[in-house]
Amino acid sequence: MYFKKYLFYLLLIFIYSCASIKAPPGGPVDETPPNMIAVKPPSGTTGLTSKKITIQFSEHMDEKSFKNNIQVFPRLTKPLEFRFKGDEVILTFPDSLDSEKTYIIYLNRNIKDEHRIPLAKTIQLAYSTGAKISSGIISGKVYGQGEKAVHLWKIGDIVKDSLFATQPDYITDVNDNGFYSFSYLAPGNYQVLLIEKSATGLPLNTNLTGYGLYWQKKINLIEGDTLSNINMRFWKKTEKLKLLRGEWSAFNWGRLVFNNDLPQGITINLQLGSNEKVNSDSISYYQDPINRKNLIVQAPDSIMTNSIKINIALLKLGEELLLDSSEVLIQIPQEPDTSFLRILKPTHNYQIIPNKITNEKLNIIFSKPVQFSTDSTLLPKLFKNDTIPVNVNLEQINPMQFQLNPLLQWEENEKYQLKINREGIITKSGRGLRDSITIINLSTVKSIGYGMVNSTIRESTHLNLAVELFSVKNSSLSQTSFVNSDSKFEFKTIPEGDYSLYFFEDSDNDMKYSFGNAYPNVPSEWFYFYPDTFEVRANWETEIAPIKLPERK
Repeated sequence: MYFKKYLFYLLLIFIYSCASIKAPPGGPVDETPPNMIAVKPPSGTTGLTSKKITIQFSEHMDEKSFKNNIQVFPRLTKPLEFRFKGDEVILTFPDSLDSEKTYIIYLNRNIKDEHRIPLAKTIQLAYSTGAKISSGIISGKVYGQGEKAVHLWKIGDIVKDSLFATQPDYITDVNDNGFYSFSYLAPGNYQVLLIEKSATGLPLNTNLTGYGLYWQKKINLIEGDTLSNINMRFWKKTEKLKLLRGEWSAFNWGRLVFNNDLPQGITINLQLGSNEKVNSDSISYYQDPINRKNLIVQAPDSIMTNSIKINIALLKLGEELLLDSSEVLIQIPQEPDTSFLRILKPTHNYQIIPNKITNEKLNIIFSKPVQFSTDSTLLPKLFKNDTIPVNVNLEQINPMQFQLNPLLQWEENEKYQLKINREGIITKSGRGLRDSITIINLSTVKSIGYGMVNSTIRESTHLNLAVELFSVKNSSLSQTSFVNSDSKFEFKTIPEGDYSLYFFEDSDNDMKYSFGNAYPNVPSEWFYFYPDTFEVRANWETEIAPIKLPERK
């Protein structure tokens, strides 16, 4: 009996000693980025003799994330080795370091802790095998969406057009606030390139990768200098326009589908295959009012073949050739179209914002080409508060799109009804509207108010300086003006809201910012984003305090 009790207590002691003690599950998720808290020998060490660099982090790191994410510049002939010891990583240089040279170790933001939280910013460590260490700095801010990196080359006096097709000498990440920095740089000339992070370290392929350029071809860095405001804007070349496919909907119309939005004002030389029984001159085309990637193609009569071949000999915008010779074969449906005509816009309970300067037009968009009846009593009608008729103008934009414009302004905070009679809408394809009368409820809100903005540029040395005012909530809402010879600028008709400014030297006089070109190497235009926002109020003149622009270095 005594022996059994002894075994029981011995078993309890064994189980207790083997139990792991840990914090209870639950609680907030760790989202704090890891930090480097110590490094030995310290960054900036000269006369480096030790081949080992020990970095201590604020927490245990994800060992797998270090692979391919530690880089040394100038590049080593043999890779840097690393191993882990608790919250430390021990880096080992190869034996083949050059004498009298500064080496920079970059730990990029793909490195993560054990909770998969990445570094907040790139870690840069510098060591010199000589008696001194380079101390130059190039830094700046970049603008644009998505994760990005910056490439840097040390160059001679001549900049080669093929530079960006070579491997960079230095690489760093852009942090979450858009800033980047290169430290411990030797004096000399440099060139910089903003690039998508997915293409980090690769030669630039402008057809696949977005990028950004500085406004100078080369950056001169003197000993110990700090060059800030080496700022860049990110952009991606629009993919060359392509005809993807054709779709024939029914009876006498179809659509051509492109890979990009079609700009307004294009001209097209559109032809049918030589064996088609339709005259090419009788084919009309117009942009799809719903999808700008589509071009609607319409024949005057039904096409009685199994297929139709359409050739675009050329597609131009002004003198610019967007597409040269493209052909598509479209199958013609043999079954009759039995679908109902639909009203795509306006939607039910559509809200209208009255505009006191230009009366807001209401788009009426159908799912198929139509025409209105010649009987005016059957045309769409507009009513206020359900019963009060409103006099309107109806304008046809194309066979699928019409615009309704009240002769008087839309009234604020009112309810309207749009009534569309099935008998007044004629379509040759399929069936008409499902209901004899379609009623769409509309409403208006407070009308847009307009204000003015003006300011002065202090001590400006910039030539042909343009200024763009843009909405903080909707950057596509913008206006561009120029700073006049008195260093003043103004915007006279601005919808109320919150705005900011950016300035650029319009060196090519096209009233828009030029991003430059990588091949051949053409710098971007100089630019500056005004750091503050301001409110434009209706019927007010907003005067911004005189603005001092950064110097062009």
